[in-house]
Amino acid sequence: AHPDRSALLFKGGEPADMDWLAGLGAPGGDRRLLVLNVCSGGQSTMWNSPYGFGIAPLLAGPSQTVISHLWPTVPAIAAAFGVLLAQALSEGDDHERAFARTVGTLADGSDRVLGALRSAPEKGCRLAEHIAGSSLDLANIAHWGSPTLHI
Repeated sequence: AHPDRSALLFKGGEPADMDWLAGLGAPGGDRRLLVLNVCSGGQSTMWNSPYGFGIAPLLAGPSQTVISHLWPTVPAIAAAFGVLLAQALSEGDDHERAFARTVGTLADGSDRVLGALRSAPEKGCRLAEHIAGSSLDLANIAHWGSPTLHI
């Protein structure tokens, strides 16, 4: 493993490696929220590296909150997390409250998740139908326990 070679890979573009990410300017004004709805972005590598070396903890600081995932997540669950988080933020929740509300909805299981997605705009409804027709067990902690908040 080479944690020093960590990068975000974007479709059709160059990877955003640690040097590029570390070179981003510090946000000014109010605390900024960065959502990395990517697998394992919030993981802190402990092997042969300083504590908090994962991409999300690296980018969190006094002026930026980062939300990501601790482990690989099923794409439909990551999409549901993103829709529910965006919905909470658009309704005025601050970063911490939106995160807690979203994880709470996911942890409450299928009925609550599907209901929340069905009340979201059009694509949320489509996602709800996709999840409803799948064999995903939303009560499984592997599906709702992955999101992580770095302050």
